Amino acid sequence: MLQFFALAVSASQANSANSCLGGSFTLTGTFPTDGSLATDFGVAMKQAVKSMTGVTTLPLTSITVAISTGGTAERGDCDAAIAASPAPTLAPVSSGNSTSTSSGTGTGTGTGTSPSDGPSTGGTGTGTGGTSTDSSGGPSAGPAVRLLFDESIDMDLFDEIIDMEDARSGLTRQLASHAATATEAHVGYTVIADEDDIVAISTEMESHDADEMLDFVRNAVGAAVAADSSLTAPTVTGSTVHDVAEPQADTRTAAPLPGTGSGTGEDNFASKSALAWFGLTLSATAILV
Repeated sequence: MLQFFALAVSASQANSANSCLGGSFTLTGTFPTDGSLATDFGVAMKQAVKSMTGVTTLPLTSITVAISTGGTAERGDCDAAIAASPAPTLAPVSSGNSTSTSSGTGTGTGTGTSPSDGPSTGGTGTGTGGTSTDSSGGPSAGPAVRLLFDESIDMDLFDEIIDMEDARSGLTRQLASHAATATEAHVGYTVIADEDDIVAISTEMESHDADEMLDFVRNAVGAAVAADSSLTAPTVTGSTVHDVAEPQADTRTAAPLPGTGSGTGEDNFASKSALAWFGLTLSATAILV
């Protein structure tokens, strides 16, 4: 009986810790090497990894991805991911009431002087704007507009300028189409989740074959392009399976959140008294049992 009570008290004061899963996979196809793949499709790769976990409620903020087109595939860095994630806590958010009010009023007065012969202070002043008349003999046509286009411009020269601009744009597009490309893109990732879920996530991810991996990536990239027509989807023809490391626990010391009570002396005294009474009751129970 005593052991049961002690176990219940301990459980009420602790949260499950998080763990990190680091892994990688490699895509084959045609990929730009100028860094635009990570810029344009980094979020899409996060979405692909999320789909691979099988956990639809997993937030994208719990996933990191690193995309590269050179070297070899490297697993995501769990040490860095854990360090960047919120620290674990023991206590829930305070249920105590806290109010803060502030108010302020302000008044202002001003005096002025007039440059006239007699002094003038305070008071109010009124004025009328000036008027103008048009001596043209007819109604005004409104404000004058400066003619921006000079009819004396040589139109042949103007056409040549336009042609040069078109040629420059065409050359830019040709250079872009011949930009350096790679046939592989490596995706390293981390996933942070509750330690009770991370093992199941690891098992789920390792269960996907190469065809399923390719479908996850293509679906995520296709959704990104559908949402932003300025993106150009890379050609993805294949994928390796996951290379997944063992889950890594978040070993940081859990600390209680501040403000777990109302903070008044009476509340603290009542809490201590209740705990003392509870401890006495447990002692009596242990003796009776």
